[in-house]
Amino acid sequence: MRIIELGGREVRIKGSPMTPYFYKKAFGQSLSGDLMAMEGIEEDRSKFDDVNILQMIWAMEKTVDRNIKPFEKWLEDFEYLILNDVLADDVEEAMNATFRDKPQLKPEQ
Repeated sequence: MRIIELGGREVRIKGSPMTPYFYKKAFGQSLSGDLMAMEGIEEDRSKFDDVNILQMIWAMEKTVDRNIKPFEKWLEDFEYLILNDVLADDVEEAMNATFRDKPQLKPEQ
C-alpha cells in the first residue's frame, strides 16, 4: 500500500488481484489493457490518458476502502489535480495488481 497526495488530499492506494476486478466492474475496461496502452508514454506524451490514470487511482483506493464514493462523486470532491506528481507511483502500484513478479520462496533454514 502507498499513500499519495492528490489534490491536496492523502489517498491510500494498493494494487492487488481485486483492483482489476473493481476497475472492470466500474469502467467496463481492462486495467492491464489500459496500462499496456500507455506503454512508451515517456517518449510519446499523446499516450497519456488522464481519465484512465484517475480511474486507476480510484480502483486502487477502492481496493483499500470498499466504501469510497462512485467514481464521478469521488472526482467531484477534488478542487484540483496535479497528476504528474503521482503518475509514477500510480502506474507502479497498478502494475503490481497484475504484472507482479512471482514471490521468491525463502530457503528453509
